[in-house]
Amino acid sequence: IATVLVALPNDRLGAQDNETTVTLTVGPSFVDFEFGSFGAAVARLSVSRGFTRRTGGELSTFVLAPLGRASAQPGCIPGAACETRTTPSVLFGQLASLFADAGETGLRATVGGGAIGSAGSEGFENRSSFAGLVGLDWIRRSNIRFAPTFSFRFLQLARPIAGARQLLLPGIGFSF
Repeated sequence: IATVLVALPNDRLGAQDNETTVTLTVGPSFVDFEFGSFGAAVARLSVSRGFTRRTGGELSTFVLAPLGRASAQPGCIPGAACETRTTPSVLFGQLASLFADAGETGLRATVGGGAIGSAGSEGFENRSSFAGLVGLDWIRRSNIRFAPTFSFRFLQLARPIAGARQLLLPGIGFSF
């Protein structure tokens, strides 16, 4: 009898907590390059799965598109051959993280890392970097198919890309 009483609650909780959730978020951000700061648009797609009732893992991919570009020719002397540096038109990345829920509030803390790349830049040595991340999410707990969600990710790059050392990935979207 004791085994049945212990097994029933765990079976029900396990089926609910270990389901796979897909989340799509979009939001405004900014990026601070070596030659200027620009507003940006962010889109992030993530897939998460619970390990236990309060913990789990997440794989995500994002695209950050700066709403401007800058070019410069640092140290250029008139009449000499000069190298042009142009900021990236897109930053993108793949991230893996672990999360822990804060009870039944819908809040979730995230920590992890991943690889970041850039496209459309000229003259910079680093076009990619590893990054560490911390984040906070709020996902409404409900049985509706499209639950609203708010998320925030802060990424610290190991090597700067065009002078950018940190990325902010805020978003509002839906989990399904």
